[in-house]
Amino acid sequence: MKNYEIRVFPKIADDGSTYWTACYPSVPGCIGGGDTVEEAISDAKENLELYLEFLEEECKKIPEEDYRSEYSGKIALRVSKSTHKRIAEISENEGISINLLLNNAIENYIGLKSYDLGINKKIDELRKVTDSGLDLQKYNFAINQNVWKDMEEIKDFVREGVVYE
Repeated sequence: MKNYEIRVFPKIADDGSTYWTACYPSVPGCIGGGDTVEEAISDAKENLELYLEFLEEECKKIPEEDYRSEYSGKIALRVSKSTHKRIAEISENEGISINLLLNNAIENYIGLKSYDLGINKKIDELRKVTDSGLDLQKYNFAINQNVWKDMEEIKDFVREGVVYE
């Protein structure tokens, strides 16, 4: 099979679950998906094979390979131990490899794709929870004020010798 660059990235669903998508940038529309990185890659490879067979049968132009000898896709990178630890923690929390996390972060930084680890969604969820908690506190405060007001009235009646039957 021809050598095409494949990119894999997560998609965060509304329910918070992660779904993986794999695509070939030089073969538009040839993608795959799955619940794991491996499933997404396998699905994309299968779709690529079918698509290339179709192009060949139809005598259509087959996309150029991505192989470039000057770009291996490997970069040696040294970071501090604390940075390495934090990267490892984030990748573990997100359920992705360190390589995929760094690749996504770099692509996001240079504008190749948008990837935010669902942070904005999580911030919005926290705001909603915080707002509802504050509303509940206000409601409880109002109830307590009324209860204490009623208690004071009862104490006044008891002091005045009023008896309830």
